[in-house]
Amino acid sequence: MHRLMIADDEYLSRFVIKSMIEKKFPDIEIVAEPENGRQAIEYGLKLKPDIIIMDIKMPGFNGIEASRILLSELPHTQILILTAYDKFNYVKEALEIGIKGFLLKPINETEVVQTIQRIKNQISQYELQTDHDEHVEEKIKTVRPLIENELVSAFITGDFDAERIESYRELIKENDISSGFFIIITPSYNYIRQVSREISYRKIRENIYEAASSHPGLMHKCLIGSRAGSNIAVFHTMQNKKPDMELAKEAQLIGIGLANRIKSMAKIETAIGIGNVHSGFNNLWKSYNEANIALKRALKTGGVVHYNFIKTDYNTPASTEYPMDLETLLVEQLKLGKTEAAKETACEFISQVINNSTSIEAVKESLNELITVLKRTIAMSGIRLRRDCNLSMLTELGTIRDLDEIAFWSKRCIFNLIDHIENKNNSASKLIGRVIDYINKNFNSEITLNQVADEVGLSPQYLSKIFKENYGINFIDYITKKRIKYAKELLLNSGKSIKEISCLVGYEDPNYFSRIFKKDTGCTPSQFRLQKAMGDN
Repeated sequence: MHRLMIADDEYLSRFVIKSMIEKKFPDIEIVAEPENGRQAIEYGLKLKPDIIIMDIKMPGFNGIEASRILLSELPHTQILILTAYDKFNYVKEALEIGIKGFLLKPINETEVVQTIQRIKNQISQYELQTDHDEHVEEKIKTVRPLIENELVSAFITGDFDAERIESYRELIKENDISSGFFIIITPSYNYIRQVSREISYRKIRENIYEAASSHPGLMHKCLIGSRAGSNIAVFHTMQNKKPDMELAKEAQLIGIGLANRIKSMAKIETAIGIGNVHSGFNNLWKSYNEANIALKRALKTGGVVHYNFIKTDYNTPASTEYPMDLETLLVEQLKLGKTEAAKETACEFISQVINNSTSIEAVKESLNELITVLKRTIAMSGIRLRRDCNLSMLTELGTIRDLDEIAFWSKRCIFNLIDHIENKNNSASKLIGRVIDYINKNFNSEITLNQVADEVGLSPQYLSKIFKENYGINFIDYITKKRIKYAKELLLNSGKSIKEISCLVGYEDPNYFSRIFKKDTGCTPSQFRLQKAMGDN
């Protein structure tokens, strides 16, 4: 049922319009018949009708003035102006404020019915769209935590696809996520010692996550990652348009606000490390590393620590607890393909961390940092780790409480990551062979670079790179050439129609197939078939 109001100072005019509408539209309810502009505004704001028929010339406020006031409060109400004037200035002013149409006096029934029907259709379309938008919004709310975790993981590891990130950004309606800083949150050591017998680590992490998620200042500017061990990584968007120290002070205040919120809401004392603002998806991992370094200081001192405020206190960013020199050496060895040497360096790294760190949690934080660096190195080499592998590593680490067990686990885990690099270096040609085999079997159906990359366990960027290196042609062009070659064979050796051939070579749209064929051969499929037939004769 739609609600309609007729505003006109002439009783006869209101009566005629009302009679027409009641006769033709049983689903429209006449909710009010104000006699002047002031009443039109009063009744309109109170009753909020879907449609208003407004006489342009009334006592008090005229129709244009009354419509302007109503539309400022009721932007979705459809207003029709009833007028005996057809002067351009009236029409122009009415259209400028959002009037949806005109009805000319004397009243014509056909015109009224057609105009009201058009307005009804517009309202129905709007309602359907609104319902659809609300449904979509609810779905997005459900998957948003998963999307945020995907994005945070991609920023940390460097394993991301630009198109996928852009689609995620559009889904969660974030304007710019390519610039910002990381906040890493963990329960303080003192708090853990106090409550470990009563409350599980898992529950503590859940409380932190809930507190961070509900923080009003962070909700629409933060992407919250899943829990990794005892930590939660939060990426806060911020434009890098101010001096570093000014940005650091702002970030520090945000961290303090979050810590206070968590304390008041979940009754949990936290340690928080914050990194600098960085711009560009390829650089965001730097902020995560800085936040990890700052977190180490926060775990000792308590509270919130920004990386920028400790740099001057340390001779090296990682202090003596974290063997940065060994991390650098390990990464270089991996880049050069020296996997056996890398494993020796990894063992030395693990030994130093365990021997020099003051607590089990400090050991875990250092190993967490190294694993993150290794995963990013793997991603940059073009290898895509399984998602369960990405998540399970740090989840497992969070549950281990014995140093010997941590040493054993970390060696196995890091060696596994190093082996990914070695296997990649040894099997690039085999992988390309698998790609070609997959294309040969599936070129006549829909096939994408992302799809094939998933099939062989490579990132799309790396697959595209090595494919062109091996074949001198990009991935899409190779598939197109394959399809055109097969299409030529079918055109020459079968009586199948162009539409049938189009489907057989992987193009659902025959017109698109013809355009691609002509671009490659210089003629349409029909012309190609005819030319060959005439040539044979």
